[in-house]
Amino acid sequence: MPQEKRLTPELAPGELGSAEQFAKFLTPYKAVITPLPFLCFVLESLVAAGCFYFHRDTDAMLKFMFGQLLAINTTMAGLLHFFPPMYQFYTSMIFLPLKDFWLYSTGAALIAGGVGITFTKTQVYAAWCLVAILILMFPGNVACVFMEHPRKIVSGGSKTAAIARLPFQIPFVLWAFWFTSPPLPMPM
Repeated sequence: MPQEKRLTPELAPGELGSAEQFAKFLTPYKAVITPLPFLCFVLESLVAAGCFYFHRDTDAMLKFMFGQLLAINTTMAGLLHFFPPMYQFYTSMIFLPLKDFWLYSTGAALIAGGVGITFTKTQVYAAWCLVAILILMFPGNVACVFMEHPRKIVSGGSKTAAIARLPFQIPFVLWAFWFTSPPLPMPM
């Protein structure tokens, strides 16, 4: 019977290890992590193709398609908050007490927002939830600039690259904000 993977003492929750220790810890999960971006891209492409085939109205189709893409991206980001190898990375950016609470509640909010975006009845509320959570998470992204451990993971240790990454958070907030208006009716 294979042994269960456990957190090693150097990577115990609440402690910061080096980027090398973190990369070593992620190695067994490489087979799972590596294809995720490609699988997301394939899924997003299938959604876009389906939208184009079934809905000929361009405005409604675009809003629906980008809603599905937003749902996939935010749900995947939320699920990563519950993925054990990412624990140390995410908690290293939280500078408030009760790190586990903030980590798991933001993950749950991202998942709920992503799922809510897909339904017309909940789309506006989910969009406001996503706008709020993305704005509230921005200080954690700023922390990447000043804290060495997350900066090594996010930008290879380069402060300039970490700073250059910050403006890219704005399109995600605007993307979610686009869905705060009522959904467009889909053509029959």
